[in-house]
Amino acid sequence: MELRRLPHLPTLPLLLLLLAFALLSACGGNGGNGAQARVTSPFTAEHARFFDDAVDLIREPEALGGRWAEQWDEELRGRTGYADLIARVVVQTLRTDTDLEHRNTYHLVCRMNETLRGESPGEEVQVAVSEGSGGFETVARNERRIVDARFVLFLKWYADDAGEVKSHWHLTPATRSMVEQVKQMIADARRRAEEE
Repeated sequence: MELRRLPHLPTLPLLLLLLAFALLSACGGNGGNGAQARVTSPFTAEHARFFDDAVDLIREPEALGGRWAEQWDEELRGRTGYADLIARVVVQTLRTDTDLEHRNTYHLVCRMNETLRGESPGEEVQVAVSEGSGGFETVARNERRIVDARFVLFLKWYADDAGEVKSHWHLTPATRSMVEQVKQMIADARRRAEEE
């Protein structure tokens, strides 16, 4: 058997090209959330009311009663109406990073179970919340209750000052009644849009 010698290739530029491709593939340009992460509208103060980078653990919001129940319903309608992605997820991993100023950031890696609205970013989506943000304590106080739990994820993409696509989000327990309520709101909105 005769071995042929390959023509000389410039190895350093080829190596750099392969390395750059691997890094871009791994990063996805938006924290690993894939090419589907697309900003549909500027992130406003109105959106911030609903996408607070927080986890709530309220399994039966109808039991709140009175003004609390009304506020809950208003927030659910806002999240459902403005979200770019709504999905049933399981929080698989919760990790903490510390920056140079000693501020912690929680990263929640969520496995996608069912996309209710929007484009699925793949098998996983990662969301984060940093110390000093309103939702930080909801994660800090409930770390053990969050991992392996099932949630409905409401997510809104936005572009930061550098133009990088990131997300604001909210997680609520994926009880059967919650999932059905969200599905009904999505169906009602779709029907109204078709009628207009």
